[in-house]
Amino acid sequence: MEKRTIVYTLRLTETELQQLAESAETAEMRLSRYVREAALKGTVTHTPSVNKVQWAALGGLANNLNQVTRSIHLGRADSGSLQVIEAIRPVVQEIREALLP
Repeated sequence: MEKRTIVYTLRLTETELQQLAESAETAEMRLSRYVREAALKGTVTHTPSVNKVQWAALGGLANNLNQVTRSIHLGRADSGSLQVIEAIRPVVQEIREALLP
């Protein structure tokens, strides 16, 4: 990622600054990131904290699923592999539902 080295001064009213600061706080972002994203993308994508927690949990499940799949492909999986995959299915569904707005 390219390092940001340019500083740009922007004039705002107190009201404008307050509105931006509140929006950045709602989006759980620093003000500079919020303004940069709004200016460059035209919109700000906010990921609620609960989604970040669920996303981390999903990463662990994906890792386990990959290990089981690899074992199956290498012919080293035992008869419990399918049971593991079936056990993971409802947890993945629960996480997917938690990530939906």
